[in-house]
Amino acid sequence: MTEDPFLWHYLYKQEYPWDIPPPTDPRKTFIAKKSYELSVATQRYQELEIALLKHMRYVYNLEIKSQMIRQIPNSIATLKLQSLSVIYTQISKFPIVLSNLSETLRELNMGYNLLSKLPPEIGTLTNLTKLCLNNNSLEELPREIGNLSKLQVLDLFFNKLKSLPPEIGSLTRLETLNTVSYTHLTLP
Repeated sequence: MTEDPFLWHYLYKQEYPWDIPPPTDPRKTFIAKKSYELSVATQRYQELEIALLKHMRYVYNLEIKSQMIRQIPNSIATLKLQSLSVIYTQISKFPIVLSNLSETLRELNMGYNLLSKLPPEIGTLTNLTKLCLNNNSLEELPREIGNLSKLQVLDLFFNKLKSLPPEIGSLTRLETLNTVSYTHLTLP
């Protein structure tokens, strides 16, 4: 087995058992769930960038989890992600680069971050079926949220929302809307 911690869990894909021990460096943790999934917990932005570049043609489901990450690498736009989870980070601005994933991205979890605002570009992610924005500091949602016509699950649990835009009514496939918060929420 290779010593390269970014490559070790992709060498054998499904043919190799997934009980591979993690890298010995405590600053890095890469958890292999199954083929084409990558879970990254790192303290360094540069290591995240390297991991994405090395796996870009293999990764379809990506989880980034680190309290040291403050931004998403632009190289994420080159991936064909179907599912992206960016949780427990220091990200305070929604990464506009994610709008480049509009054709393939189906699930986006940006929970447990420091987001206070969503940009209008969120409306370009029209193939999303699940959007989790729980445990942030969102005060409002942009009207463009109504463009997410395939959305089935919208989790806004524990934010600072006082109201929802009327465009939320155009989400006809929405099955679950979680809006429990600390403040009184007015529905359109």
